[in-house]
Amino acid sequence: MWMGSLENCPTVHKERFSQDFWLEFAWTRKGFMKTRWLVNDRMFDLVNLHLFHDASNLVSSDCSPSVYSANRRRGLFHVLTRLRDDCNAPFFLFGDFNFRLDLRSFIQAQGWSSSDTGGTDGQTAVYEQAGEVQLIMKCKWFEHQNTKVFQDENVHMLLRFDHEPIPFLTELTEVQISFPPTYPFSENVTKPSEFMGTRCPAWCDRVFMSHTARALLQKVSPGHPLYLSLLIISSSHSTCLSQSKDGETCVRYGRIGGDVCMGDHKPVFLYFEMETKIDQEKN
Repeated sequence: MWMGSLENCPTVHKERFSQDFWLEFAWTRKGFMKTRWLVNDRMFDLVNLHLFHDASNLVSSDCSPSVYSANRRRGLFHVLTRLRDDCNAPFFLFGDFNFRLDLRSFIQAQGWSSSDTGGTDGQTAVYEQAGEVQLIMKCKWFEHQNTKVFQDENVHMLLRFDHEPIPFLTELTEVQISFPPTYPFSENVTKPSEFMGTRCPAWCDRVFMSHTARALLQKVSPGHPLYLSLLIISSSHSTCLSQSKDGETCVRYGRIGGDVCMGDHKPVFLYFEMETKIDQEKN
């Protein structure tokens, strides 16, 4: 057990992204914190991460991938490089990744046409279908006429536009998502399950892991007398749970607070069990 300031703890490493990481953006509070754990013979790292947000819906929809997606990609590659530079322990990487749906691809897939009713100032984008407005979008305004498209029954369809994890799948893995997007939710306590009309809903809050950490999830044998249970919660009581395949029978991945106001983000959790070594001399 460590007593005292975490600044001096040898198993804790905190790092902000440098102010000159991108000269055109003044990111100040984003970064990561890594803690190392050893439970019996199991050593692993828990890494909390906060990446960069989308500043404008209009800029996000300009190209695919967006400029913001490219910034997050560089940031996450930087974090993974720092983790590789350290002892190569299994790790769980969780927090607000700020991953967004590929907005340009999502809009194009709907078959909508751009409308002239948005004006010529370039501050409003309007999309129509069969003469009816389907989406009104401004810098910090996202008014979709059918928000049900972002609920449970459409998760599989929406995941087609969840492109940002793809470049990292050689190093990272994730339990299959089966819950709706985690952001942005209304902060009105009377509307806990409604999306806020500011951004396109997306899975910003995630729990990823290295492939060596994923292997630990599978180290559960029937009848084994001693397990380590871990609950990892990611975000700055839903029953939407995922049960993974390939023998990971004790793994749950879900979203918390579906019917409770918890701010604009709904936290997600990863619960799993793994075997720990039994010290025969003590038992």
